[in-house]
Amino acid sequence: LIMFLILKGLFAKHRWSCSFSVLYHFVVCVCCFLHLMFQISDLFSCALIVVTFVMHWTFSIENGPRRVNHAAVAYNNYIFSFGGHSAEEVQVVYEKIDIHVFCPTAFKWKEMPMPDYSNIYNHWAPCHRYGHTAVTYKDKCYIFGGRNIKVGACLGVFQFDFKTRVWHKKATLGYKVYPRDAHTCCVYGSMMIIFGGFVEYTQQFSNDVFILDLDTFIWRKPNVTGTPPIWRDFHTATVIGDRMYVFGGRSDEAAPYHSNVERYPTDLFYLDLSTFTWHEVQTTGERPTGRRSHSAWEHSGCLYIFGGYNGLTNHHSNSVYRFNPNSSKWEKLKPGGCPPTPRRRQCCVKIGSKVYIFGGTSPQFPVSHYYRIVGPNELYDLSDLYILDMNPTLETLCMESLLNRKAVIKKSEIPKILW
Repeated sequence: LIMFLILKGLFAKHRWSCSFSVLYHFVVCVCCFLHLMFQISDLFSCALIVVTFVMHWTFSIENGPRRVNHAAVAYNNYIFSFGGHSAEEVQVVYEKIDIHVFCPTAFKWKEMPMPDYSNIYNHWAPCHRYGHTAVTYKDKCYIFGGRNIKVGACLGVFQFDFKTRVWHKKATLGYKVYPRDAHTCCVYGSMMIIFGGFVEYTQQFSNDVFILDLDTFIWRKPNVTGTPPIWRDFHTATVIGDRMYVFGGRSDEAAPYHSNVERYPTDLFYLDLSTFTWHEVQTTGERPTGRRSHSAWEHSGCLYIFGGYNGLTNHHSNSVYRFNPNSSKWEKLKPGGCPPTPRRRQCCVKIGSKVYIFGGTSPQFPVSHYYRIVGPNELYDLSDLYILDMNPTLETLCMESLLNRKAVIKKSEIPKILW
């Protein structure tokens, strides 16, 4: 075990991902030898074998909010999910946005009680919406954009105070930013950076960059140089260091206009946030196919992609890809455990080394679930939540094994490292 930990640490430190399979098979051989020669327990031996996975789908639950195109953030190790569309709910035109909270320790969702709307501030809570964005800054959450099923694109910037649970509609100055949905939003310092999306007023896809200073609430359109990504929506934008990486999304042959002849770009761009210059990355390796409505996150300086949908091939994905900025190489990964069904329009929140993926819509009908058909293409709105552990511990993997097997064992039979 000590030898394995030392080797794994060296591989992780130097990012020798191409040689990880060698380490994996080496440890498997050692575990098998120990098991045969010294009769080490199955639980301990198996855990040592699977612990060599770079990442692992660990736990999943059902009966969360059944939503698509919702927006979520993490605060104090809780997940706050705002709004989203549900085909099973009748939405009133001016209904206020709802909030669901997930506790990772209790493994439960809870709908937050609606605030007192007689309060002058809560009166300005945002209306229910989907395709919006949510980010956190200084104990506050900021909601921007999105679309209401009855009234269309949504105006304004809304602030939710996690401590007081009070909404504020922020008065902004500066550049006029038109309402949009399916855009991306990242926080870098005090800047809330908006990119792309579909602008209802002009009926066009966007590839513009806008910045809202979250201290002064002044909008500006920075002087951006370089060749930008083509116009798109339902893409992802992820900040890694001083760069904002943009991948995927849906564009159009007539872009920026909408002609219903879709394009799904596979190129990767980053915006240098120190100079506001666009750069297209010349990548190698197994690049992800074009997709929209996928998820992306950063871990240990690398970019990860999950899921999404390509309308040209009518393909939903549940694959995981990693891009290493140091080598400019894409790699398709095979995490351990049981993955989610292929899906799009899900939410993704990272807390520590755990990635929480929940909701969305899928063409697949899992045997254990009872979803209602919600559209002519037999898509199913999902209420599940999956955890992808980027650095699974021995304890996590053993507990997952016990839960999956519904095993009942004595404490004396469990290695002390687990309790």
